[in-house]
Parts: sequence; C-alpha cells; structure tokens
Amino acid sequence: MQSKKVKVINPYRSAVGLRLMDGMREVLVHPKGFIMLDSEEIFYINNMSGIFSKRKLLVEDDEVNTELGLLSDEVDVTGMTDEQIEKMLKGNIMTMKKQLSGITDKQVIDRVVEVAKQINDLAAGKLKIIQEVSGYDFEQLIPND
Repeated sequence: MQSKKVKVINPYRSAVGLRLMDGMREVLVHPKGFIMLDSEEIFYINNMSGIFSKRKLLVEDDEVNTELGLLSDEVDVTGMTDEQIEKMLKGNIMTMKKQLSGITDKQVIDRVVEVAKQINDLAAGKLKIIQEVSGYDFEQLIPND
C-alpha cells in the first residue's frame, strides 16, 4: 500500500501529543486544530495507543478509518464533528437524549456544551437534557452577550 497524507483532527479544547514511527519525532495537535500525517504513521500510532479508537483524534479519510476498523453505521457523539453535534442538538429531542445518555467522558461532555453555547435558539427541554448529562447550570450554557 502506498502511503498518503491524511488529515487528523483534534476536536477538543486540549492539545494532544503524538510520538511518530521513528521514535524521535513528536508532533502536537493543537486544540480544534489538525495535522497531516502519512497513513503509515496513523496505522503505527493506532497500534501503539487507543487515541483513534477512543476518538481523541479523528481521521478524515474513510478508507483509512475502514482499515483501522473505526467506521460504523451508527456514529456516536465521540466521533462527531462540531457540525454533526450541532445538527444533533438542533434535531429530534429523543434522538439527542439517546445519544447523550451514554457519554461518560468529561472532554466529550465539555465539547457538546461548547457547541450548545454557540446555538442561540436551543429549546429549554434540550438545555435541561444537556444540564443533566453535563452537571452544569443553565447559566453556564447560555452564551454571554
């Protein structure tokens, strides 16, 4: 297989460091940033850690995701982009509740809250569900103008 450059995204508010295949080079994926990595490097990192399977970093290539075994029919919140989370929050309340109920990772919860803050017309029922999942008060969910 020929190695190709693949976009790797960090959707969270904290930086993620990676040690590359040669054991010497290290890269930092900044919060809400991305880097371009060879697919060979992605396979190596995936074998050495669970950073892709735990969705701490997202690979933006379906072919590589398929080879890593990360593609599934049902995408959980952890693997969603900010735009997909926004679409979920604006969608059906029962679907949103179902998808948010299984979240236990604090970083994922914080990411959902950050996206929810950007939505001005979010229904009170949806805010209540986000409050229950996150443990935050309503005042923290309402953007400061």
